[in-house]
Amino acid sequence: RAGRHVPLARVVDWVGQRYYGRLLEVEFEDDDEDEPPTYEVEWLTPAGHVVEFEFDARDGSLLRSEGPA
Repeated sequence: RAGRHVPLARVVDWVGQRYYGRLLEVEFEDDDEDEPPTYEVEWLTPAGHVVEFEFDARDGSLLRSEGPA
C-alpha cells in the first residue's frame, strides 16, 4: 500500500493548523469497495467538544466534518 495513501501526519497537521485542541483518535477505513479509503479523525477542542473529520486517504481532501468548530 506504500504510496497509495497520504501520510496520516499530513492529515493531523491540517487539522492542528486550523483548530485548537488535541487529537483523540484516528481510524483508517478501507472496507468498502464502493467508497474511497478514509481517515476518520476525532479532535477535542479546548471547550471540551469533539469534532469529527473524515478525509479521503488517497489525496488528503476533507470529505466532511461534524460537531462544533
